Amino acid sequence: MYRRKPIDYVWGDSINKENITQMFQITFEGLKDDFIQFYKSKEFTDFEINEIPVHKELIELRTGLTAEFVKQKCEYFNKPDIVQFIKWIYTDEIPQKSESFSKLLTLLEIEDFQTRSLENAISDLFFDEKGKDFEILFENGSIPVHKLILQCRTGLFHGMFLSTSGNISKVRDYTKKSIKAVKLLIEYLYLDSLDIFQLNDDIIQDLSDCVDYYQLNPRCNLKYELYYH
Repeated sequence: MYRRKPIDYVWGDSINKENITQMFQITFEGLKDDFIQFYKSKEFTDFEINEIPVHKELIELRTGLTAEFVKQKCEYFNKPDIVQFIKWIYTDEIPQKSESFSKLLTLLEIEDFQTRSLENAISDLFFDEKGKDFEILFENGSIPVHKLILQCRTGLFHGMFLSTSGNISKVRDYTKKSIKAVKLLIEYLYLDSLDIFQLNDDIIQDLSDCVDYYQLNPRCNLKYELYYH
C-alpha cells in the first residue's frame, strides 16, 4: 500500500536507506487553486452554458452527464444561478442558502454534491487511460495525459496550447530527466500527492528541475538534505 502525502503543504518525512535518513521539503500551489485560476481565465473553453464559456470535459467529469444534457436543464434557471453552479464545478464552492442551486443539482440528479469534490473527480481522471488525449514522448517510452490537466496546471503547456493548433497530440520531452521523475510529476498534477517510496536523491533532483521546466504555478520550492545517523 502506497504512503502518500500532499505537496501543497510544507512537509517532511524520512526514508531509511543504507543508514542515511533523507529529509526533504516540497511546497507548491494545490490543484484547487489552479482550477480557480483556470475558471477565471476562460481560456481553452469549448462549450457554453447560458452564454457562459466552460470546459466541456470538466462539466461532464464533475456531473457524470453529457454537457448537452446539463445545458438543456440549465435553461430553466437564471444566469446568476448558472454562475453559482459553474463556480461549484471549478472550485467546489457551495453557495449559502441558495434554493436555486439545490434545485438545479436535484434536477441533474446530483445528490452527493457536498462530498463529490473536485479533487476526487480529477483523481478519477488519472485512471481514465482511454480519455488521455496527449502524449509526452521519451526515447524509452511515453506518458499519456489529459490536455485539460496540462493546460490548467503547467505554465509550459498552457503557453504551448495557446500558441499552437488545438490538434497537437504529442510532444517530445526536452527536460533530459528520467521518465520516472516526469511520471511522478504528472501523477502529482492529478493527485496532489506523491508516493514517497518512489523518491531518492536522483529522483528528487530531477523533480526539482522538472518543476522549473514545466512551470508549475507557483514554482515548486523543493529542498533536499541528507542526515547521517
